[in-house]
Amino acid sequence: MMKKLIQKYNNKQEGLNSIILPPQPTTYNLQRTSRGFTLVESLIAISILLIVVVGPIGLISDSLGQIYYARNQAIAINLAQEGIEVVRQKRDSNMISGAVWIDEISNGVYIIDAGNVGSGNSPIIACGTCSEPQPIYIDVTKEMYRQALSPSPGTFLETPFSRLITMGPECTTTPASSQCKVTARVDWRKSDGKGSISVSSFLFKTF
Repeated sequence: MMKKLIQKYNNKQEGLNSIILPPQPTTYNLQRTSRGFTLVESLIAISILLIVVVGPIGLISDSLGQIYYARNQAIAINLAQEGIEVVRQKRDSNMISGAVWIDEISNGVYIIDAGNVGSGNSPIIACGTCSEPQPIYIDVTKEMYRQALSPSPGTFLETPFSRLITMGPECTTTPASSQCKVTARVDWRKSDGKGSISVSSFLFKTF
């Protein structure tokens, strides 16, 4: 009897051992491996960004400065050439009218007012006391560059340009010379100083 009870007990234990237990969840010990930027890394990144951004901005600024300089230089050349052409036109008018070909454009310094035309007016104005180029204005009514010893306020707006026409010492009326050197000097203001250009030409008594 006792043997049967022991045998029955052993059979129950074997049955319990044969039960398959469900798998237990696996746990992991996760540790943070990412970290933020250090102060040194941030400063390096900012420095690189500044180099990348500021470099092109500096190039653009220099390019704009060169563009403005080229524009003003082209205007100055045209203004200088205008002065010489006005003097040449006066030479031609003198010769056509039978006057001394160098009349009113003899040795001296002058300013040019291309808007001062009409009966009894001359665009060539003597400026005996002038030693430096005189201001050039924009006439807002005629929309053109002009010079004047006494500009009209409100009508003449100042520009960065100035001009002076110089007739050489050989430009004499008595005796009348056969050739004459005319020089047009134009200055203009710049952000870092002053630009200047001079254009010269020789006028001849052609007939």
